[in-house]
Amino acid sequence: MEGSSCHNEPTNSDILAMLERIELKLKDIDKSLKSIESLEKKVDNFHKDLKKVWLHLDKFTKEISGKVNRVEHIVDSVDIEFEGARRRIADFERDEDKLKEDMNYVQSQGMRDNLIFGSIPVEQDEAPARTEQIAR
Repeated sequence: MEGSSCHNEPTNSDILAMLERIELKLKDIDKSLKSIESLEKKVDNFHKDLKKVWLHLDKFTKEISGKVNRVEHIVDSVDIEFEGARRRIADFERDEDKLKEDMNYVQSQGMRDNLIFGSIPVEQDEAPARTEQIAR
């Protein structure tokens, strides 16, 4: 039995061969770890670059948002001013119509008075200076 037990035990050369295989495996693992570390550095650098881009985008978005808010405020102000101008124009148009009516009334009263008091007929499209000359 002693002889069979010797056969089951590995020899020094077997142990060395096994250690060399383990060393090769460890070297492969070390290479893999270095590759992973390299990838990790690349991912970290990418993450930093992405943060920079994100910060720039955030800053740009805030600037644009501020500009949009200012433009909206200006548009609102212009809308208010436009509405005020529209009302003033409508008021001026009403005043113009009223003044035309008043002028027509005064002209017709003048023509009526000329006929009643002076028997002076007024011609159509007669200049005011001519009417005044006839009335004297």
